[in-house]
Amino acid sequence: MGRKRLSKWYPIVFHFTISLIVIFFLSGCQGDNIQIYFKKPIYEEDFQQIEQILNYADQENYEGALAKNKNLERRFDDSINSDPDYSRVIMSFTRMNDILLWRVIQNQNNLSKESKKNEQLNLMNKKKNEQLNLMNKKLNITIDELTRKLKGMKIALKTVERLKLENETLLQQIEDFKKIDLQSDKIDDVM
Repeated sequence: MGRKRLSKWYPIVFHFTISLIVIFFLSGCQGDNIQIYFKKPIYEEDFQQIEQILNYADQENYEGALAKNKNLERRFDDSINSDPDYSRVIMSFTRMNDILLWRVIQNQNNLSKESKKNEQLNLMNKKKNEQLNLMNKKLNITIDELTRKLKGMKIALKTVERLKLENETLLQQIEDFKKIDLQSDKIDDVM
């Protein structure tokens, strides 16, 4: 009877003592010689660099993003990571980023060149507009002078026309006076 009761407690006592030994062993391992280090997974550093690349791109610092992308590509090596799928994903990401960032940088350079050309064209157009405005002002002044002269000529022509009419009336009156004189001479002769 007594034996059967003790045999029931043996597994519980055994597990308890083993767990105490493990706890004491692990607490003793925290000393100088044995320490447990938790190393960051390699992909975490890669993801941080990818986030930096994206932040640079968001800030429109495309050259900085390209440099970070090159660093990630150089740093990443198949020997660092044993997972070939992960290696392919990172390498394809960096290659794709290289292509896209180069295109963005080239487009940005082309846009800056185009904007400089547009600025130069705008300056040239502004100068031409100023010259045309100056010529337009000169032409308006000349037109005003010619309009004044034309009005003066019209007034002079009207005066000439009036004088012609007066001249004709005067000539007509002279003719009439001559006729009257001639008639009066005839009348005097007759009388």
